[in-house]
Amino acid sequence: MRASEPFLPAEGTRCCGVHHRRRLTDGGEDAVETAIALCPNCHRQRHPFPNRTSLN
Repeated sequence: MRASEPFLPAEGTRCCGVHHRRRLTDGGEDAVETAIALCPNCHRQRHPFPNRTSLN
């Protein structure tokens, strides 16, 4: 499923977020080689939080 593109926040500017291929809390490295840029919609799909209070 492809999210609508581009993601535009309320102020109308384009944005993207950094997704770590391995979570930092699981020992992942915070380096360019281990991260990918995702729009907020796609990043949310990678982190399906049932209660949205946890960010991990």
